[in-house]
Amino acid sequence: MHVYSGNIRSDIPETLNSRDHLVEELLSVDTWGTVFGIIPLPERVVGDLVRVVTGPNPTSFTIYQVSNTFALYLGEYLLFFST
Repeated sequence: MHVYSGNIRSDIPETLNSRDHLVEELLSVDTWGTVFGIIPLPERVVGDLVRVVTGPNPTSFTIYQVSNTFALYLGEYLLFFST
């Protein structure tokens, strides 16, 4: 089964006033990966807003762009810009 979620004119984050259309396939936690790459679009100069959502408690992860390791618990998330 596949589940999709979406929203039109999304205001994320609220301070940017971007109003983008978002669609995401929702995967079950047991299919989540462990390594992800973010590749910017060549014509996009402001970077990408990334939201990290974790599953089981606690989940540690590293963002190599800022050389920091973080730990999040179920229901928590971290936002950062990838440039």
